[in-house]
Formats: sequence, structure tokens, C-alpha cells
Amino acid sequence: MGLVAGSVASLVAILFPGNTTPLLLGLVIFLAMVGNLGLAGLLGAAIPLVLRALGRDPALGSNILLTAFTDSLGYLLLLGLGMIIIL
Repeated sequence: MGLVAGSVASLVAILFPGNTTPLLLGLVIFLAMVGNLGLAGLLGAAIPLVLRALGRDPALGSNILLTAFTDSLGYLLLLGLGMIIIL
């Protein structure tokens, strides 16, 4: 998914004249999506285990925590990679 989205973003960026970083844009999107999916996999396994160790119901608390962590950290990952790679 990251490879397809990064490739499409690079192709769209190439179509606009004067843009010097289309491949870097594709690289940022690719790395951000792969990182976000990996992060979601790790958090999807860790959050229910932590909730169970704390004596809470993992089925009730996992959904909102996983969504909050994945959305916020994925957004920061995208912006951080963009800042490091493109700038």
C-alpha cells in the first residue's frame, strides 16, 4: 500500500512543472505509511496486553487507544519524515 501510494504521489508531483522533489515526496509517503502500519501492528498487540495486565477489559479499551495512538503518531511520523527528508 505504501509503495502504491508513494508511486502515485511521485507521478502526480512529476506532472507539476517546477517541482524538484517528486521522488522525495513519494519516499516520504512510502516510509510514513510503512512506519504507520508497523506501529499499528505493534500497538495492536501491546495495548490489549497492557490493559489486561492492569486488570481492565482489553476489548473495551483497545479500540479508542489504538485509534488515538495510531492517528497521532502516524501524523507526527509523516510530518517528521517530511521535515527530515525534504528540508
